[in-house]
Amino acid sequence: MIDHSYFRYSILAVLIVSLAASLLAAYDLAYQFYVWEFFLDGRLLVLMLLAWLGWKKGGLKFSIKDSLLHRFDLFRNILIFAAPLALYLVPVAAGYFLNGVKIEAMDNAVTLILATLFDIPAVFVFSATTILVEELLFRSVIFPSAQTHFGKGKGILLSVMIWTLYCIPEVISVPELPPIGQATLLLYFIMIGTFCTALYHRNASVWAGYSFRTGIAALTPIVISSVITESDSFVTATSPLFGAEGAIVSGVLFVCSVILFRRTAQSAISA
Repeated sequence: MIDHSYFRYSILAVLIVSLAASLLAAYDLAYQFYVWEFFLDGRLLVLMLLAWLGWKKGGLKFSIKDSLLHRFDLFRNILIFAAPLALYLVPVAAGYFLNGVKIEAMDNAVTLILATLFDIPAVFVFSATTILVEELLFRSVIFPSAQTHFGKGKGILLSVMIWTLYCIPEVISVPELPPIGQATLLLYFIMIGTFCTALYHRNASVWAGYSFRTGIAALTPIVISSVITESDSFVTATSPLFGAEGAIVSGVLFVCSVILFRRTAQSAISA
């Protein structure tokens, strides 16, 4: 939980870090890098340092152990990990009937699928340095703090807004992406943040959002084409509408987020 007097500084910190990373991305300078197999992000390293300083000064009350151990459900996390497969059925089906995708048969399909399955444990482990830290920071720290200080509705909007600021460098760093593609990608990141916030709000666990996002990272490359990751997918989108980060996926995520928020609110009322 971030103290009310420190919360505005948290927003300012994310804004400054995002602007700095955006400038680096605009000049094609890396702010993300690998250390062995672990992917590290300069934005997260700076924000983690600031969070540690806030914790030392008493402006942040947070227990990593409690956040990681709270409500870990293996079966539920496996289902959420596989959820992107159901999510991508919508743009693939729509694209098939509207000629927005190309479905290609691959000679090495079985090998590709088996390789992806064997890579899943590695993706789940090595994503901890980025995706898990992001879920801890934005979902288990910023979101509850925003709700406490500003109420449920404003808290959701504010936490998603802060997440959006954080994601802007990701959009800028994609090479040769036209304005419509940048707008579509930014909308996708907004909806990812909204959906993961809804998952946390529903499950009170960072593992739900982490499982969903690692599922995207592991499964997208073989299912459908993406503008942010290299892929050898069965489905190639011919329009920003139908891709892995397309408007259809964002729309489905928005609908699912609304459903989750409403069910959580109804459960709270009935309890």
